[in-house]
Amino acid sequence: MSDKKNPFQEQRTLLSWCSVNSILDIGANIGDTTAAYRNVFPEAVIYGFEPFPVAFDQYRRRFEGDRLVRPFRLAAAREVGTTRLYVNQNNATNSCLRAAEEARYWSERSGDIELITSLQVSSTTVDDFRRQNGVGEIQILKMDIQGGELRALEGATEGLSQGSILLVYTELLFVPLYEAQAYFYEVATFLSHYGYKLFDVYNGTHDQSGQLKWADGLFLSPRVRASQINAKRSTRSMQDPSNLLDAYNQPTRSKSNHLTYAAGCGRRTTVSSSSGVALRGQAPKARRELWDRNLRARRPAITDDGFDMPGFAGHYYMWPEEYSLLSKYVDLTHGDYLEIGSMCGIIAMSFATRYPQRSFYCIDAFCPGHATIGGNKQAFLENLRSHNLNNVNLIEEDSRTAVPKIGHRFEIALIDANHAYEYVLADALNAWPLLAPGGFMAFHDYGCVEETTSAVEDFLSQTGARLVEIASGLAVVCKPSQLAAKEEQPDETTELRSQIAALERQCSTSNQEKNELEILLKAIQGSAGWRLLNSWRRVRDRILPPATFRRKVYDSAIGTLRGRASEGLVRPVAK
Repeated sequence: MSDKKNPFQEQRTLLSWCSVNSILDIGANIGDTTAAYRNVFPEAVIYGFEPFPVAFDQYRRRFEGDRLVRPFRLAAAREVGTTRLYVNQNNATNSCLRAAEEARYWSERSGDIELITSLQVSSTTVDDFRRQNGVGEIQILKMDIQGGELRALEGATEGLSQGSILLVYTELLFVPLYEAQAYFYEVATFLSHYGYKLFDVYNGTHDQSGQLKWADGLFLSPRVRASQINAKRSTRSMQDPSNLLDAYNQPTRSKSNHLTYAAGCGRRTTVSSSSGVALRGQAPKARRELWDRNLRARRPAITDDGFDMPGFAGHYYMWPEEYSLLSKYVDLTHGDYLEIGSMCGIIAMSFATRYPQRSFYCIDAFCPGHATIGGNKQAFLENLRSHNLNNVNLIEEDSRTAVPKIGHRFEIALIDANHAYEYVLADALNAWPLLAPGGFMAFHDYGCVEETTSAVEDFLSQTGARLVEIASGLAVVCKPSQLAAKEEQPDETTELRSQIAALERQCSTSNQEKNELEILLKAIQGSAGWRLLNSWRRVRDRILPPATFRRKVYDSAIGTLRGRASEGLVRPVAK
C-alpha cells in the first residue's frame, strides 16, 4: 500500500502523455481534494459535487473567483432525480446511505457517524451531467461518497465503456460502515468489466488490531494501461533492437514453410505491441516522425504465403503486432464488428469465437485489387462451417456498393480491402455513419502503401476523426462522441431515454413545487388573517344562510363591488 506516495503526483505522471481538461470531484466536501488537483492539473476544469448545504457553501466560497472550479450542489447516483442525504455528527461521514449498526466499532470516534438529521437533495448521473453541461470527456473521476461509489459508477457506464474516463480515484471500504454499501471488491469487479484495473492503494486507515478499514484506490483505464505498456516496450526496444518483435508476437515458420503466429492470435489480449504509438491531434508529418522506423525497416513484405492460424483454413495477412493492436480494440468495445476485406475470414472469425454474443459482418468480393491479395471464398466458407459461427455474416460484393446498403450500427470497423486511394476513402466515408459514437476504425497498411496513407489522412481531415494509435502498418482512429452526436440522428431508444429523463426531471420539479406550495398553504392557514377570515365566514353563514334570498342579494352586491374595484385598478388615470 502506497501510504507515502502522493496519489495526485502519480496521476500526473500516468497522464503525462495527454492533456487533462476535465476532472469530476464527487463528494468534494470543503474542497481539499479539489485544491490538490488544482495544483497538479492547473489547466483542468474541476467540477465539484457536494450535496450538503453547509459544506457546499464553504466549498463555493473557497474557490469563488476561480473560473476553473465549478461547484454543483448535487449527489451522484445511478439515476437522475432526488435522494436522501443522511447528515451525521462528523460532516465527513455524511452519506446517501444510513450508517450500519457495526459502524460504531469501526469509526474513528464513536460519535462521528451518529445521525443528526436527513435531507432531500438533488441527484444526477455522471453521464447525464456530462451531456447536460456539454462536457466532452471527464478524464479523472474522483469519488469519496461513503459507500455510494458503486451507485455513482452505475451512472457513468457510457464514459466507462468508451474509455473516456482515464482514471478512477475512489474511496474503498473494507469494513461495514453503511447499510447496502459497496465493498472494495464490488467496485473493483464492476470496473474490471470495462477493462479498468487497480494500480495502487493510498491513505490506508487501520484499527488497533491491524484491520484495514478504508483506503483510496486508483484504477487505470485500458488506454492508460496500454500507454504504460507501449512506453515500457518502446524503451526495451530502443535498448535492444532484437526485441522489436518480442516473444509474445514473434511469428514462426510452420511445417508447410508458412509463418505461424505462435502465441497471440488464439487468445484474448488487451496489450499493444512494442511498436504501438499513442497519438492525439498530431499533424500528418509529425505522425510519420513518431512511427517506429526501426520496426518498419525490419518489416518485410508479406508474401502470398501469409500467416497460418491454428484451426483455420487459408492464410491471413496481418503482422502479429498489428493483430495484437486490433485485438485490443475489439476487447475494448462491446458492440458489433465490421470488416471490409475479409479474405479467408480468419481475423474476424478469431474474434467471433471469442465473442459469440456479438455480430461480425464480413465484406469481400474475393478478387485482387491494388496492393491487395484476392480472398479465398472456399476457405472462408470452410472456416465458417468448421467453427459453426452463426454470428458471422458474409456479404460477397464490391465494398463501395455493399457498405451503403448496410442498416446496422458497429463499434469497430476494419478497412482492409482494395488499397487504391478511391477505395480506401470511399470505404471509410461509407462506414463512418455506421460507426457508433466513441467507436474505433482501423486501417491496414497505413504508412506502407502510399495511396492508403493519403486516403486515411484525407479522411481524417474531412471527418475530424482522431488518430489514437499505430502499430507497424495498422492505424486506429476514434470517432468523437460529440461529433458523432451532431452528425447522426438518435435512434428510437435514445429518444425514449431522453424523454423519460425529461419526464423524471419534470416530476422532480413538480414534487418540489408541490412541497413548496404545501409549506406556503400551512403558513397561510396558520396566520392571523386566515383565522379572522374564517371567523367572518362562519358569522356570515349564520346571519345569511346559503341558498336564501338575502344571501343571493349579498353575493350580488359583493360581486358588483369587486368588479368595480378591479376596473379601478386597471383603468387609466384621466388627464
